[in-house]
Amino acid sequence: MHAMSENGTQSEPEPKPARTVHPAVRFLAVGLSAAAALALLIFLQGMRASAMQREAFGRGIDGLAAAMAQPIIESNSQVFENRRDRLQRTVEGIRAAGGYESVTVADAQGLVIATTDLKFRGQTLKELADGKQKSRVNHVNGILVATSGVFTEGGAKVGGLRVEIRF
Repeated sequence: MHAMSENGTQSEPEPKPARTVHPAVRFLAVGLSAAAALALLIFLQGMRASAMQREAFGRGIDGLAAAMAQPIIESNSQVFENRRDRLQRTVEGIRAAGGYESVTVADAQGLVIATTDLKFRGQTLKELADGKQKSRVNHVNGILVATSGVFTEGGAKVGGLRVEIRF
């Protein structure tokens, strides 16, 4: 309600007092905002670290694929007396030394010729028949799965490589 002044005119209404936020509520709001910002930062750092792990794993698999060309060629050659047993031992050694879940090697058509994973023995894996020269890394049920084609220095495809690791 407007107050009447002494001369009979209405004066301006009295301003309402400003509402103040209780210091405890203000402290809680600032704390929650800081916690949310920190959680977001940690999440983004985790995503970045995960991407860096996948990238590093993929580069390692590219190098391993390059080293597998000669053993694959020898495993299919009668000149080298079909060294598939040697290739199998090599794959088992790679799995143990690298701490991998499994290592699988296929010929150029995707037929598995050496593996540490029994479910792949004798199978034809399309992903290894279609292998590209650079590795592809996918995250499957908590395991990183990398696939890569195996090529000679001249660029001829001789096989494929599939490696799984748990991070």
